[in-house]
Amino acid sequence: MIALTIFVAVSGCSHGTPTESKLSGVLMKKMDEQSSLPLGKSEILDNARVEVAKNDTWADRAEYTATKDEIGWVVEVWRTPKVFGGVRYIEIDNNGNVLKYGRGL
Repeated sequence: MIALTIFVAVSGCSHGTPTESKLSGVLMKKMDEQSSLPLGKSEILDNARVEVAKNDTWADRAEYTATKDEIGWVVEVWRTPKVFGGVRYIEIDNNGNVLKYGRGL
């Protein structure tokens, strides 16, 4: 009987007060909103570095320039030293998804 009483008391506490539940819901909503915010320039450049590393051997020896456009970002990547064929154009949406990875001349 004592064990049942303790179980009921403990399980009743796990739900929290209505105020705590509302606060928890508000915090979860805020976290969801923040996770859907568009990425900034530094995160976009990080994504571009990862893409270049997947496709080429010189990601650590490149210059990255990100430009915002209506869809998201265009990152121009030049291998250094600059050589013929050493440029890449990466289109990335505001959520960080790579839309296109193109090789330039």
